[in-house]
This record gives sequence, structure tokens and C-alpha cells, in this order.
Amino acid sequence: FQKNYFKTKGWTYIYIQVVFFRVDLRTQIK
Repeated sequence: FQKNYFKTKGWTYIYIQVVFFRVDLRTQIK
């Protein structure tokens, strides 16, 4: 259970990083 929890947390962190990265790119283009 604990391993699965950390796995999900890791994927959530990666997803957030990707979203912020895309937002940053869009801001730089403007």
C-alpha cells in the first residue's frame, strides 16, 4: 500500500511539473 501511495504521489508530481512547464512556455511565447 505504501509503495503504491508513493508511486501515485510521484506521478502526480510529474503531472504538475508538466502542466506548469506548458503554462510557462505559453507565457514566454506571449
